[in-house]
Amino acid sequence: MLARMSRAAKPRIRVRTPAEASSDTPRRGAAALGGGAWATHFIALLALRLPYSVYFDPWTTVFSLGLGFAAGAVPMLAIAASWRRRRVLACVGALAGVGIGAMHYVGMAAIETDAVFRYDAGLFAASIAAGSALAIAAIWIYATPPARWRR
Repeated sequence: MLARMSRAAKPRIRVRTPAEASSDTPRRGAAALGGGAWATHFIALLALRLPYSVYFDPWTTVFSLGLGFAAGAVPMLAIAASWRRRRVLACVGALAGVGIGAMHYVGMAAIETDAVFRYDAGLFAASIAAGSALAIAAIWIYATPPARWRR
């Protein structure tokens, strides 16, 4: 009886064609990359305990999440398009780094509190430059793996 029921049951899992799977990959990757970076930053801000009340402007917070998704979409679309030229990879990495930096600082701007935040312009620029350099390195490593990784 159980065998008869299992044969009669319709499968719940549908195997997608490679074209269907590849069209979803950049969007899902962007959501994972940008949403993951945003969640890391936001959870860190929530974990911060200060001796005064801290609130977050919801619209600015959602805007920072959108910036995170956009910053994650740039490298995912480049990878999906198989862009491998050095200049393109450098631009993609720089855009991703600037996007993640913008997401971070817009998220910081969402904080509503009595405290005053002051930023050092040099350190601000250095943080954006470091983020861009690391994003370029990550994309470069992904796009040009050593020969021993290829099979």
